[in-house]
Amino acid sequence: MNHARMLIRDAAAAALTGLDTTGTQVKASWPYATAPEQLPALRIFMPSEDLDDQLSNLNSRTGRVVTMIVIGYAAGALVADTLDRIAAETEVALAASGNLGGLVKAIDYRGTTVDIDGDGTKRSGEIRLTFGVRYRTAVADPSQTTN
Repeated sequence: MNHARMLIRDAAAAALTGLDTTGTQVKASWPYATAPEQLPALRIFMPSEDLDDQLSNLNSRTGRVVTMIVIGYAAGALVADTLDRIAAETEVALAASGNLGGLVKAIDYRGTTVDIDGDGTKRSGEIRLTFGVRYRTAVADPSQTTN
């Protein structure tokens, strides 16, 4: 049995595939080294989850807030500009996704961090966008989201 987080990660990857900056270089996976020829790229992962009492219903539904991190990777002399475009496109695409097709209750932006290394044309960097994704599952079945 898969957890509903897997459905959410896959839906987020689908919503983010086809951005002008990253195209099809989108993976729902933990961050790992990406080959330079595959940049710019996105990785989507969910390192933590908390209970959301406001979405819970005693004995029937568990409200959850999962932390979703979308990492954009880029390289080149204009890496900062590329990372900012990735961030803007990511936020717009998630907002336009209709809460990932109704799979989740809300996607709340939480913040961004940027890290750039190198100099000249040999620069590379990443931008990490953090979102709180609110959803519910049945107490007896965490494999599907529910209303």
